[in-house]
Amino acid sequence: MIQAQLHFIPSIADGSSLLILGGGTGWWLEELLKHKPGVHVVFVDIADQMIQLASNRMKGSARVKFIEGTVTDIPADLKVDYVVTHFYLDLIPESQLSQSIIEIVRHLKPGGRWMVTDFMPPAKWNHRIISWIMHRFFRIWTRHPNSRLINWEQSLMNNGLNLVSEAYYFDGFIKTGLYRY
Repeated sequence: MIQAQLHFIPSIADGSSLLILGGGTGWWLEELLKHKPGVHVVFVDIADQMIQLASNRMKGSARVKFIEGTVTDIPADLKVDYVVTHFYLDLIPESQLSQSIIEIVRHLKPGGRWMVTDFMPPAKWNHRIISWIMHRFFRIWTRHPNSRLINWEQSLMNNGLNLVSEAYYFDGFIKTGLYRY
C-alpha cells in the first residue's frame, strides 16, 4: 500500500499546490515534503486526532494549512494543481460519490491532476474474501454504508477526469492513478 501511495510523488512539480483529503497521520505528507520542499499543501481530515498527528510531524511548517473537516469545509476559492486521495473514495457512500467528486473537482485548477490510490472492485477470489472481511469490519465499527467496493474510477471519468498514468499493486487489488481535469 505504501509503494502505491508514493508512486506519483516524482511527477509532482516542486512549487505546486496540493489538496490532500483524508490525510490521516500525515506520513505521506512528510514524504512529500522531503522530496518536494517547495510545495504548498492544504491538508484535510475529519478526525481531530489525525490533524494533531499530522501537524506534529510538520512541526509548524508554514507550507501546510490544516483543516479539520470534509470537502465542504474547504474555502470555496481554493484552487490547487493536485488533489490527493489515498484510500478515501471507497469511504464515500456510493449514492454520494458523483456529487463528492464534483465538489472536489471545483478545487482543481484547469489542467490540474488528481492522484488516487484505492482498492479496486475485486476480480480474484482472494481479493473478494479480503474485500468482504474489510467491509464487514468497517460496517460494524464505523457503520460504513457501502457493502462492497465501488467503481470510483468510472465515477472520476464520468465527471470529466481523464487517466494519464496508472499502476497496480497487490496483484491488481490496489490501483494508483493520475487523472487530469
